[in-house]
Amino acid sequence: MKNIFTCVFIIIGTIIGAGFATGQEILSFFNRFGINGMFGIFLACSIMGIVSSTIIILINKSGIDSYKDLVKENKIIIRIMQIFLFICFCIMMTGLITFFTQLFGISKIISKIISFFICVFLLLKRFDGIEKINIVLIPLIILGVIILLFNDYDSVVFNLKGSIILPSSFTDSWIISAVLYASYNLIIVFPVLTNFRKYTLEKWQVITVGILSAFFLAVMGLVIYFVCNKFYPQILMIEIPTLQIAQFCGKSISIFYSAIIMFAIITTAFSTGYSFLCMRKEKNYVRNVFLMCTAALVFSNIGFTELINTFFPLFGIIGIVQIVVIIIFQIKNIRS
Repeated sequence: MKNIFTCVFIIIGTIIGAGFATGQEILSFFNRFGINGMFGIFLACSIMGIVSSTIIILINKSGIDSYKDLVKENKIIIRIMQIFLFICFCIMMTGLITFFTQLFGISKIISKIISFFICVFLLLKRFDGIEKINIVLIPLIILGVIILLFNDYDSVVFNLKGSIILPSSFTDSWIISAVLYASYNLIIVFPVLTNFRKYTLEKWQVITVGILSAFFLAVMGLVIYFVCNKFYPQILMIEIPTLQIAQFCGKSISIFYSAIIMFAIITTAFSTGYSFLCMRKEKNYVRNVFLMCTAALVFSNIGFTELINTFFPLFGIIGIVQIVVIIIFQIKNIRS
C-alpha cells in the first residue's frame, strides 16, 4: 500500500500547482458552468485516473524508462513538451508573484524580485527531495481545502467596488472544458509516470492508483468549487481566490493555507522549470536558469488569470493529440 499511496501523491503533486491550489483553475474551468461544473470535475478527474492507469500499464509492458521512449523520440511531441514546461514555469512564477503581492500587499516589483531569486536559488541548487515534499504536502492540501469548506462565511465579505467583468469563455460546453482540463494536466503527468516502473506495481495496484488519484483530485476540486461558488461571481475579481477566502477564516487558518499555497506553487515551479532545463544543453545550465527566470518575469506582466485562461485551454487541445499518439505508439510497440 505504501507504493500505491506514494504514486498517488506524486501524481496529485504534479497536477496541483499555482492554478489548482489557488482555485483559479477550478474557477475558470468549472464554476462558470454552474451545477454542470460539478459534473465537469467528475469527468475531468475520471479521465485523468483512467488515462494515468492505462499509460502506467503500457509503460510496464513496454519496459519504458524515459519520456523520450514513451513518445518514441518524436521530435514534435518533445518540442511541444519543452514549450509547455516553459509556459507552466512562467505561470507558476506569475502565481508566486501574485501570491506575495496579494498576501503582503507589497508592490509587484518587490514580489517579482523575491520570486525571481527564490526560483533562481532552487534551480541552481538543483533542489532534491520534491517527491518527499509532495508526500507530506498533498495530505496538508487536502486538509486545508476541507477546512475552507466547513467555515462560516459572511455573505457580504466580497462587497467589492466596481462592476464585475466576466472573462470571456474559451468554450460554452462543460464537457469540452473538462476534457481540456484533464488533457493539459496529463501532458505534465506523463513524464512522471515513466519513473513508476521502480515501484513494480501489479495491474490491480495500477488501477488502484488511478482510482485513488481521481478520487482525491475530485474531492479537492469539488471543495474548491463549492467554496468559490459561495462568492461567485464576485470572486472573479480576485487573482488568488482560495488565499482570499482563507483570510476570512481567521489568522491561524490563513497562515496555514497561505503556507500550503506557497509551497504548492514553489514545488511545481521548480519541477516544471527543472524539467525544462534538463531538456536543454547541460553546459548552458546556469545561463539558461537566468534566461528562463528573466523571461518568466516578462510573461508575468500578462497576469496570472489571463495566462491560465489563454494557455491552458490551448495546451488542452494539444494534450488530447498527445494522449492519442502515445497510446497508439505503445500499443503498436507491444504488438510488434
